[in-house]
Parts: sequence; C-alpha cells; structure tokens
Amino acid sequence: MLKNHDFDIDGLDYKEFVIATENGNPIGCGRLKKIDETYEIGCIIVAERHKGRGISSFIITHLIEYTPLNVVYAVTDKVDYYKKLGFVEVQDKVKELEESLVRACKTSKKKAIIMAYEK
Repeated sequence: MLKNHDFDIDGLDYKEFVIATENGNPIGCGRLKKIDETYEIGCIIVAERHKGRGISSFIITHLIEYTPLNVVYAVTDKVDYYKKLGFVEVQDKVKELEESLVRACKTSKKKAIIMAYEK
C-alpha cells in the first residue's frame, strides 16, 4: 500500500504513523510528521475498496488529537475536503513546510496548498 501511493517514508518513526484496520487487516494509514517545531499531517492512504466510508477523516481526526501542539498543518490539493474537517488555508509562508509543498506540487496534478487546523 505504501509503495503504490508514494508514501513519504523519509525519517519515518513508528510513533508518527497510524494504521486503520478492519478485522485485523490494514485498510488505511496516515502520518503525523514533525518538522522542527511544526507538525504536518500527511500521506493519508485508504485501500480502494474502503474509500467513501470515512476512514480518511477518522485517521486525520486521530492524528489531530495526538498532535502535541494547538496547530497542525496539512499540505494538500484536497482543499474542500480539508475545509470540511475544519482546516483553513494558510496565507503566510510556513518555512518548515516549504519542502513538503514543493514535493506535493511535483506529484499532484492540482495545486497543493498549506492548510492549518487549530484545536
């Protein structure tokens, strides 16, 4: 699943990775990546046959709960989806996330932006 979706495994620590399961089988995963003093939600993946069941929002909500800061970021091209979850577009540059934004823009057909969720 990770290889098929170009999951960002650079510096992956098991403490920042979550797997959603059903009957013991992985059906989705996500990452909470610490970059300096910033946390970024990224690489949310759901198995094709489980899409449309709220797994992504469950994973994102779980990662938000475990973010130790009051603000968590996401670099995404799924703006409307993240807005429904309470994220807002960030107008100012976030230095720590510039590399994530460049990487997202290369892999996405749509323009990726930085969004933030404040607890």
